[in-house]
Amino acid sequence: MQLSKTIFGIPLATAEEPASSGLPRIFTEEFRFLRASLAGAGGPEFDIVASDRRIDVKKAAAAAETVSSITGLDAVVCSPALDWWQMRVLAERGVPFIRDERNLWMPFLGASVKMDVSATAPRQLSPQAQRVFTNLLCGAWDGKDAGEVATLAGKSPASVSKYLAELSAVCPQLIERLGRRRLLTSAGIGKDELLERFDGYLSSPVARSFPARVTGDAAALGKAGFLMSGEPALQLKTDLAYDGSLKVIAATNSLVDEAMRAGIMERTESPWDADATVQVLAYGVDFPDNRFKGQVGLPLVDDLTLYLAMRRAAGDDPRLADAIEQVRSSACHS
Repeated sequence: MQLSKTIFGIPLATAEEPASSGLPRIFTEEFRFLRASLAGAGGPEFDIVASDRRIDVKKAAAAAETVSSITGLDAVVCSPALDWWQMRVLAERGVPFIRDERNLWMPFLGASVKMDVSATAPRQLSPQAQRVFTNLLCGAWDGKDAGEVATLAGKSPASVSKYLAELSAVCPQLIERLGRRRLLTSAGIGKDELLERFDGYLSSPVARSFPARVTGDAAALGKAGFLMSGEPALQLKTDLAYDGSLKVIAATNSLVDEAMRAGIMERTESPWDADATVQVLAYGVDFPDNRFKGQVGLPLVDDLTLYLAMRRAAGDDPRLADAIEQVRSSACHS
């Protein structure tokens, strides 16, 4: 790969790292290991873990840590394909990196982070952008162009452009340009890595909840667009025992209002007078889980929606924490 010939205007000399022959094959097959030094008497030496392709950031960090442990030198991950998320992860792990002259972090030389100034900084996804991400992760909208996403989401093209920009700020590879078309794509990134990248920018899909008395049966609730959610859904999807004593149902605000007007349910002032908890969703679930419909009479929220709604609910309960992790894993491997 082509390395910069200078760093901060100082000539950079490189040669093959003598210790590379003793490194694990899993690293040497994917990376080139170089011994680098800055010109001048007593110029500092360091190792470079180089690749000209898209890298597995965890493997690159492990390679840098391994060669550094052998040589005793600082090791720098170098790839022109590093994206914003990968640079952030490397910096958080204390692993120096070079993407290009404008994006590098080498604290042992006193250099500071210079993240891509042309990129929009990632932020918490809006509810509809999160809906698009959910449908991308499950594979349903993978490969759809912006116009198709607008039709599927029932939103204007201008709105969808904003949602795609939110996703691109976190992971630019998700939006591919084909001429004038913009394609929503997982870009070959595994679901585990994709969810890891976005996890910090995702919110609970439950906007609010309230106690209610339900007068309609499960069939009426399902017909009205309600889904089973919360701990009862978690019990059905995981190793937790399902006892049927809890009723947690979820729908968007408009569907909840329609159900109230139709007399299917009524809000109660006290949870003691209620027989259900109603969760009002910030966005609709496009692909509910129908596996248990014959058992409970209505569909369940999908795995990712359930994970995001429950991920802060475990507290000190290890069984509940394990069940939440199970449903997260299911979202990534279904």
